[in-house]
Amino acid sequence: MPDNSPGISDGVGRTCRQWLHPELDPAATVADLNLSPQSLSGIDVNWHQPYAQQWNIDIQRQLSRTMLFDIGYYGNRALHLTAGVDINQPRPGAYLSAGVLAQGPVNFSNSQLLNCVRPYRGFGPINVSSSRFQSNYHSLQVQWQWKASDNNLVMLNYTWSHALTDAPNQYTTPQNVYDLRAEYGPADFDRRHVFTGSYIYHLPFYRLQRGVTGHLLGGWELSGIVYAQTGLWLTVNGVHIDPAGLGLADFNSGPIFDARPDQLANANRHAPHTRGQWFDASLFTDPPADGIRPGNASRGSILGPGAWRWDTSLFKNTNVNERMSVQFRVEATNVLNHTNFDQIGTAVLFNPVHFGQVLSARDPRIIQLGLKLLF
Repeated sequence: MPDNSPGISDGVGRTCRQWLHPELDPAATVADLNLSPQSLSGIDVNWHQPYAQQWNIDIQRQLSRTMLFDIGYYGNRALHLTAGVDINQPRPGAYLSAGVLAQGPVNFSNSQLLNCVRPYRGFGPINVSSSRFQSNYHSLQVQWQWKASDNNLVMLNYTWSHALTDAPNQYTTPQNVYDLRAEYGPADFDRRHVFTGSYIYHLPFYRLQRGVTGHLLGGWELSGIVYAQTGLWLTVNGVHIDPAGLGLADFNSGPIFDARPDQLANANRHAPHTRGQWFDASLFTDPPADGIRPGNASRGSILGPGAWRWDTSLFKNTNVNERMSVQFRVEATNVLNHTNFDQIGTAVLFNPVHFGQVLSARDPRIIQLGLKLLF
């Protein structure tokens, strides 16, 4: 069978063919170079149709004429989820056993030599949409509801949940396609605790709005919603080396910088949780440059910042006559102006100065006024 190794040079005139088969070129003459072997994309030939299974059990109890309690378990399982996979990814350490490169690290300058040891030689990355992934979700959901006269209402909701997957979204590629178990972790939307409380209260004074006093003091309505939730799980990636030679530093691989570092301990334990340092960034380091394995940091190992907010509204409904009314409203989101941190710097290479820091926050207090004529 003829050799179809691409002619990638190591900078001194030797190509992939000469690295893998030096006996073919004893004179060590310089062959034609192909510094950009063709990259392909497509659909995995072992495609399966994605599907989901869902189940739940729910119990409701009427505690009184105005009070209701509900508790339920909800779960689902999704199989054959789709995500991107490089089916031409070199095996960990293959560049060492083939002698293509010396012992690590593989970086941007020499990553193209990994094409010498890809399974399908003569091609670069072959990124396909694969349906080999899965997820599962389990949750406990509780609700308490109180509905009184005059359409007054109070509702409290709490959810404990856990969503796990080896494909957080269809745009994230696994670090090592030969070890998908290392990708199994919290889903991008996984929040462990979520609480919401809402209320509507009509002030009982001057409900008939008789006379000037009734029109001024009657028709007031107070409502709002309070929510509190724990943070999302984040992944640290973007290290500047590719120790196992997986092609993660190759710009032709599509999504790059998916290489993860080594994690020495739980970076959430005793974390400062301040604007300048959300998690313990000192617990992440470059993997050993021995060409044996990629970084051992798991996906979703950082718990991001949670959030809580109180939105409230005050309405004044004034009856002009039987067919016409005027509504004045004051609405405030995040009325207490609580600071809720948002984006966290998790890319070691893209913004090393901001690694571990809070990069943005959610909206501050916002107040708006409105006037509506109803007829």
